[in-house]
Amino acid sequence: MNVFRDKQRTRWRAWTVLAWFLAGPVITPAGAGEHEALSIGITQFPATLNPNIDVMAAKNYVLGMALRPFTVYDAEWKLACLLCTELPSIANGLAVPVDLPDGKKGIDLTYTIRPDARWADGVLVTTADVKFTYEVGRNPQSGISNAELYRRISGIDIKDDKTFTLHVDKLTFDYAAIHDFMLLPAHLERDAFAVPLCEGEPFIERQPELAGDHIDRT
Repeated sequence: MNVFRDKQRTRWRAWTVLAWFLAGPVITPAGAGEHEALSIGITQFPATLNPNIDVMAAKNYVLGMALRPFTVYDAEWKLACLLCTELPSIANGLAVPVDLPDGKKGIDLTYTIRPDARWADGVLVTTADVKFTYEVGRNPQSGISNAELYRRISGIDIKDDKTFTLHVDKLTFDYAAIHDFMLLPAHLERDAFAVPLCEGEPFIERQPELAGDHIDRT
């Protein structure tokens, strides 16, 4: 028996697939009780479930079923809101082109988070999460995958718990698309981000109860 492998299996039988936020009621189809679990096997194990660092097919596959970005392209390749209530446009006044000091054009984009958006633990998604995610994205040591997005966002104004404005230093044809501005839960991650682990410091791994959706390494 390979004891090391068994220990590794136990260690990796960890984090639940965080349904980062669920908006709206869950509809249970008729006969769902007959098939209560769906197991999907893939050949790669996600290194993390952080949506903003590293690019892995396995992680994207998992988060595709659990994560709601602000904007996406729909089946007709039209930009649409998922986490926001209305897509900013110049026509509706939520997108305002601005003249920058260097003579270039920028744009101010205002988004409102869906009022029913919640994290998996029931906490409401708010602009506190937006502000925290922006701080992480702007930090040069965070290793954000799409660092260019955060470089283009020169500032952010918080209007209230649900509404915020991004100040973008470049006006492009797809100005309203912010797919990669993936929110992080400030109430869970802020302390960990403020005090990162030092090199050589042991990582204490928690073993959550696997009562719901979860990942097993086999």
